[in-house]
Amino acid sequence: MTVSAHPYIQLDQEQLTPPPQSTLCHGVLFVLDHDDLLQLLALKNQGQTLTFTDEFNLAWRKYVLFRKGDWPQASLSFLLRYEGINVLKTQIGLDGGVLHQVVADLLPSPSLYQQLAEIQGWFIGQLLTQLPWRQRKYGFSYLAWPLAIAFVFISVILGWSTLMTQPLLWILVPIVLGLLGWGLQTLLRQWRYPLKRWLLSQVLYGRFAQRDRLRNWGLRWLHFL
Repeated sequence: MTVSAHPYIQLDQEQLTPPPQSTLCHGVLFVLDHDDLLQLLALKNQGQTLTFTDEFNLAWRKYVLFRKGDWPQASLSFLLRYEGINVLKTQIGLDGGVLHQVVADLLPSPSLYQQLAEIQGWFIGQLLTQLPWRQRKYGFSYLAWPLAIAFVFISVILGWSTLMTQPLLWILVPIVLGLLGWGLQTLLRQWRYPLKRWLLSQVLYGRFAQRDRLRNWGLRWLHFL
């Protein structure tokens, strides 16, 4: 069983102008009240996981990879807001350093602090599992059959007069379609990983890194592949 992360995990994003399409992410915000805390601790102990939308994962990966513009990210910030009050903040540097800040009012309540620290660690773990680009059931190779059908359809239209005079040639249509679809699917699967590596390099320091819109486009294609 999975639970949506949307009510509890948000990205603290700021709209930049110009350009209006550009955004700056300051970190990840965890929002909880007491009932949420107890419910999520129970879900964690049951081994359940959180689900994230594709749009969230796109913005989350962008935050991990980039700080602002072409600058690489130096650290990741996680802030836990409990009952409307910011109580825990964790800063994780990409060099391995960790800075943990706790609001003073929480120190006299060690059991509550332990629960909040536990759920924050679980949230961070759930977020980190979203970073790898997983192989999608219907990914890049899914284009093989639409391409094969389009190619065969165009060929049939162009050779319509010949097919009308030699009806036996219609037998070849499904055979060609099957072979072409299988061949394109195999070829696209072989291209998938080299294309992913090339696309990631372009997003990080190539042509796509020059504009925020191009970078977003590249990240979307990496998710699709």
